[in-house]
Amino acid sequence: MALPGKDPFDYSGENLPHGVSLSEEVMDGDIQAVRKRFDTAFWQGWKDQPGWRHLKLALQREDKPMLKLLITWGARAADEDLAKLRAVAKDKYPHYIKLLRQSGLHLPAAVENIPYVEPGVPVPDAGLVPQEWKRVLRVFQDRGAEEAMIAGGALRDLFNNRAIKDVDIFLKSRGSEKKNREFLKDVFHATELRFTGNCQAPDYTLFDEDLPSPDRSQLSIKYQAGYDTVVKESRVESWTVTRKETEYNVVFVDNVKFANGVISDSLSADRFRGFLTSGFDLGLCQIAYDGKEISRTSAYDNDVKYRQITLHNPNDKSREHLQRIFKKYSDWELCEKSRRLLAKKPPSGDEWMMYSWSGWR
Repeated sequence: MALPGKDPFDYSGENLPHGVSLSEEVMDGDIQAVRKRFDTAFWQGWKDQPGWRHLKLALQREDKPMLKLLITWGARAADEDLAKLRAVAKDKYPHYIKLLRQSGLHLPAAVENIPYVEPGVPVPDAGLVPQEWKRVLRVFQDRGAEEAMIAGGALRDLFNNRAIKDVDIFLKSRGSEKKNREFLKDVFHATELRFTGNCQAPDYTLFDEDLPSPDRSQLSIKYQAGYDTVVKESRVESWTVTRKETEYNVVFVDNVKFANGVISDSLSADRFRGFLTSGFDLGLCQIAYDGKEISRTSAYDNDVKYRQITLHNPNDKSREHLQRIFKKYSDWELCEKSRRLLAKKPPSGDEWMMYSWSGWR
């Protein structure tokens, strides 16, 4: 039974009490569950239909009964969908077309020769970064955190025309929670930031007891060591603050001395930004702004170019991160690794307490 007002074919998994989405059922090959869902949709008058993304999942399984059911319920393939499929699956494309036709999808005779036009990569324009974000970031840098950067979700959504929830500012830990608090108090006065939580102090009188405790988590940082890619976990402390109507997450990242001395305790500002950004789990999130320029990884460029969401550095928070991002980018595609992760069932009982996450971006 879908919850009132929810899209019954939403990928997020939030629409059913047990947290299973249509995509997960298609990936599992659970045709009885999908048929029951469509029956419910019919009797409750839902107008939503399955789409190309569901057909692709069934195609990859070569699941003809599922394809027939999806096509019966209105799933279709546009020319651009087939063109992209032909580009990425040249060898199996004729077989996929045959399966679609055998499953009842009417396709033109020339579908085997649909040309694929390689999309371009739009270059993010630093001039579009809001002045308010720039002013706050500049205060952090002027107070000694030259490595401070805006990274992740806010920039991702800004340059891909999605709603922005909050702004993440990353910087090195000042050495301890106490020193981080002192630094943040200095910035607090200079920017008129307001801490969320129980902090109600005016900006001219702020004491340690006024500051809420930070959220503590871990963040992966990736770097190349010869021919190997090494991922290390770094401790982070984050405070949520607001200025006017904008919410900021200020994230202090511990400097970690990695194996073999590849990375020292004192990373330069540029290397800090590079290592940190390339360590984010999703390619679409690997973008940063240093106050002057936008930097992004090839993984980010590829995700934007092909309108896809790829999983590069999975961690124990990535499943829920993917659910949330794909709900916002439901018109984009998921890479195979992302689909497999979403298809996994979340832990239950006491395990769930170990699985909760702080929600980065």
